[in-house]
Amino acid sequence: QIRDFVFIPLVFMIFLIGILRYAGRDLMMGKSQKIPDPVLVTKTAIEDDSLIDFEEIQNHIEGDGPDNNALMRSTVFRNGCNFIPSTSVLKRKAYFCKAEGGYFQKEVTSNPMQAMMNPEMMTGMLKGQFFMAIYNIGMFSIVGFFFSGFLSAKMPFPLAQSFRSMLQQGLNLSTLDVRYVSSLSWCFLCMYGLQGLQNLLTGTGSMEEEIKMMTGGMSPGGGGMPGQPKDFSKLFKAEIENYEILTHKFALENAEKQVLKHHKRARLRL
Repeated sequence: QIRDFVFIPLVFMIFLIGILRYAGRDLMMGKSQKIPDPVLVTKTAIEDDSLIDFEEIQNHIEGDGPDNNALMRSTVFRNGCNFIPSTSVLKRKAYFCKAEGGYFQKEVTSNPMQAMMNPEMMTGMLKGQFFMAIYNIGMFSIVGFFFSGFLSAKMPFPLAQSFRSMLQQGLNLSTLDVRYVSSLSWCFLCMYGLQGLQNLLTGTGSMEEEIKMMTGGMSPGGGGMPGQPKDFSKLFKAEIENYEILTHKFALENAEKQVLKHHKRARLRL
């Protein structure tokens, strides 16, 4: 009965409320960002990339888009640099960190404090914080009213006593086995466990990214107080320091020999 009247209904309720959260966010926050007109790139320019004005394409993106994209590309490159040759690594490193003309060496003129004084940004932050407060209050009020006091699940493996506060929210029973999960704790687990499916259906980012967007775009690497915009000068400096300690070893140097060796072993087994 607990499975039919508590466990499964709680999962479906949290999933549906999460879908409604995305719809409510779009209605409250609105979609004020205008999609820029596409940059025309001809077939001849694709065949000869020297005809493409990359600066025009880079400047075509408004706001912090180019700097954000550069930081993401740099992070992806550093994480997977061992799968490209050393010459390509040096070229990309020079593009980002060259003393004269490097992308991360440029001066960032944007003032984060000035951006904080933007009325539209402040209004968006207030709307986002108000919406998240209403969402959290409504969610946990419904769970506490309909499912309070139930043990909705049980972990199939033993746990230490330190997990009691995480798995038995809303229960004050010190003699109860730690493996039992209360309905309130199950609500927390479902909220974060169903994010992947909700993001797949709605085509949006994770809850952490959504909260950052609605509360001002705070980034963990940007420093400062919550709600403060990114300070790209500090982020660029930190990225340059990461490149100074970057080590490279081409992982595919003997890939052909390894494939042939593996193929020979497979044939011998047959």
